[in-house]
Amino acid sequence: MNLFYLDEHKACSNYSNAIQEGFIHYRVDAGKSYADESKKDCILFLLKGKIALRTGERKSMLNSGDMTFIQRYSWCELEFHEESDIIIALFENTVDNCENMNFSRFLPMRDQIKYEMLPMDIRKQLYMYLELLTEYLDSGANCIHFHEIKMKELFWLMRFYYSKLELATFFYPMLGSDYHFRNKVWSNYRKAKSIKELAELCHVSLSSFKKQFNKEFDEPAGR
Repeated sequence: MNLFYLDEHKACSNYSNAIQEGFIHYRVDAGKSYADESKKDCILFLLKGKIALRTGERKSMLNSGDMTFIQRYSWCELEFHEESDIIIALFENTVDNCENMNFSRFLPMRDQIKYEMLPMDIRKQLYMYLELLTEYLDSGANCIHFHEIKMKELFWLMRFYYSKLELATFFYPMLGSDYHFRNKVWSNYRKAKSIKELAELCHVSLSSFKKQFNKEFDEPAGR
């Protein structure tokens, strides 16, 4: 069923034809390939099909009912071994304080995890959500506020139906005590020509930046 008054929706200033943060639905033929840099943090949901994924040195095989997390600015290579039905969730600033707090709570589990970027299963309740979301997206539901609400619902469902250790493992690259600081670094590091300039873009002193960077990323800031 199509949306009523789609032209009116498209005329709204909050309607987006190019989603920057939110959800995109793709159907891809077998034999296709794709390579690009992920500009946002991304969750790839494979509703149907089979995909070989490479990000940096890590490789994984995704089958129907799998999902995987891809960190911002990762170089991704996808090979579609079967006709595939996927939803991409792109986020950067849409994760609200409740989710940020939970990422921080996962930090003590980091030492328990041997991160291998393995896919995680899409559980029944989440799959039902994604099936309905597919209908919305295919009908042209691209209101920015709609995508924000559905993104919050996604994180609620993940907290409801996955253990803390499962989520800590899935979102391992994002784990830290200060998600806002990490987000500022990820958002600005390509704009900066030096550590001093990056500290200024993050609105902290150079000494505080170096201390916080080492704490968050477990390595010293480069020169």
